[in-house]
Amino acid sequence: MDPEPTSEESVPEQDAPQQRPTEPPRALLPEFLHQGGAAKQLEPEQRRQLVASGGTSRLESVNYGDAILTDNWPRDGLLLARSTVAEKIVVEQYKIDRLKILEENTCQQWWPARAISVEEYLEYYASTPARFRPKVDAVAVVFLNPWWSAEVKDNAGESRMFELEAVEAKATHARPLPASYEPPDAPQPIKEAVAKAHADAVALASALKQFAAKHIDPIETGDAWPRRAARLKAAFEATKPAPRERRQGPPGDVSTAHLDVACYPPHVLQLPWRKVVDAARARGRSLDLDDLPEPFSSTFNKQALEYAQRPKTPVVLEEPVATSRKRGGEKKSPVRAPTPEPPHPERVRAAFAAKSSSFDEGSFLKAIGAPAAEAPQAKP
Repeated sequence: MDPEPTSEESVPEQDAPQQRPTEPPRALLPEFLHQGGAAKQLEPEQRRQLVASGGTSRLESVNYGDAILTDNWPRDGLLLARSTVAEKIVVEQYKIDRLKILEENTCQQWWPARAISVEEYLEYYASTPARFRPKVDAVAVVFLNPWWSAEVKDNAGESRMFELEAVEAKATHARPLPASYEPPDAPQPIKEAVAKAHADAVALASALKQFAAKHIDPIETGDAWPRRAARLKAAFEATKPAPRERRQGPPGDVSTAHLDVACYPPHVLQLPWRKVVDAARARGRSLDLDDLPEPFSSTFNKQALEYAQRPKTPVVLEEPVATSRKRGGEKKSPVRAPTPEPPHPERVRAAFAAKSSSFDEGSFLKAIGAPAAEAPQAKP
């Protein structure tokens, strides 16, 4: 049964059926989340605005938790992401009630992560069928030194420095990396291990942020969509996809995060990160990629110099062209002959005069601009 109308919902009188209610029924009013996760009661005028726009209108200071994120991705790709794999381990192995995670925000596993670039996306998911890859509503991220790595069954008890996972491209699962953040809530048996892993993850994120600020160019200005399309096309042409995908062209349903974040150079991605982090901890200094100890420094600087001297191919933005497509290929417009110039009025009058009984061939040739006929020469 429908709930009783409140004082704000005025019901029209029975004797005046032509009168419309002052605001739509409450069943049509969507619920939006305020910053902090608590439901916010919007004013009647704001609710009418949201309903009139079909939910596309955005209000200031309102967090649309269920909206897919498409803009404002950090250039360095660093996020605070929520791992569903870690939460599943907490529920299954440490007996935490799943409802507490979903409803009471207990033990939600927010962890430092890096959204991968589209170049990495095409490389990491090269052997994955296109239908199983993260789509526009999901972001593939690399979690930095996750505590749950050794708990993953496929790792066979081995703790890895990075774990690739697809998270929802929504504010409920991805946030900008704050300046400071604490480890997530964890069950008592693993609380100390989580805190230790989190300290190394924070050091990793800080080192990547400093490197990106110094050595990665800011995002290009201008319209974002032509730039994203050009980068996706260039990245697709630089990879070796399967023959079927090559025929289909680049995937058009990837998250905009992969097209906005920077592609870190190979000498950064291929660092022996476990040894580098352990060496920085042993030195008692913060992790800085511009101040690596030996033997990492010489190799890193040499690869950085080679990367800086590589030939660069500029990305060409294509102008959007509106084309009509049909099954079987692109529809081509027929080639039309150029429109001839309008005939001269004298030529028109001469053509009509040619049909009259008083036709004069000399006047006709003179009117159309033809040379006069010469007199026939006598033959010997």
